[in-house]
Amino acid sequence: MDGERPRPEPAGDTPPTVEPLDRWRGRLTLVFAVLVGIGLLVGTLASQSDGGSPSSRTPEPAPDFSVPLFDGSTFTLSEHLRRDGRPVVLNLFASWCLPCREEIPELSRFAVDRPDVLVLGVAVQDRWEDALALVEELAPTYPTGFDTDDQVLLAYPILGVPTTFVIAPDGTIAERYSGKLTYEDLAELVGG
Repeated sequence: MDGERPRPEPAGDTPPTVEPLDRWRGRLTLVFAVLVGIGLLVGTLASQSDGGSPSSRTPEPAPDFSVPLFDGSTFTLSEHLRRDGRPVVLNLFASWCLPCREEIPELSRFAVDRPDVLVLGVAVQDRWEDALALVEELAPTYPTGFDTDDQVLLAYPILGVPTTFVIAPDGTIAERYSGKLTYEDLAELVGG
C-alpha cells in the first residue's frame, strides 16, 4: 500500500461519503429512466396519430401535387380526383429503404386485386437513377414517380419511409400509415 492514504472511517452519526462511481451510477440510472419515459411518450403519441393501424382522426384536405412518372407521363392529384374519382393510395418510398423494397410486391398485388383504388408510388429523398433502377427491377403494377423538388415531401410530412396516405375521392386524407404495409394491412386501411 505504498503511496495510498488510508481512508478515514466515518464518525458516529456522520453519513458515509458517496464514492464518485456510486454518484455516476445514480445519475446514469436517472438519465436512463428519463430517456425510457420520453421514448414511451413519443411511441404512444406516434401510435395514436401515425402508423400501426388505421387512424380515426378527422380527415384533412390532401395537398395537391404533380410528379413526373417513370413512364414519361405526369400525375397531378387534383386532375386525377376530378377526372377519375378513385381513391388514391399514395406510397412514399426510397430505393435505399429495405422495408420499401419488401413492400412493393404487396402494393403490386393490392393494385391488381383492387382496380377501384389507384395505388401511386412516389420516390422521395432519393436519386432519380436509383429510384428508376428499383422500379425497373421490381416492376410494380401501379404508376410510380419521383418527387423532383421535394414538393410531395413538403406537402406530406413524414417521419420516414415507407409512409402511406389514403386520399379519399373528396380530396381529403382519410388515413396515414407509417411503416411497411402488408397486403392485409393495406386492405384494412383502404376498406371496402
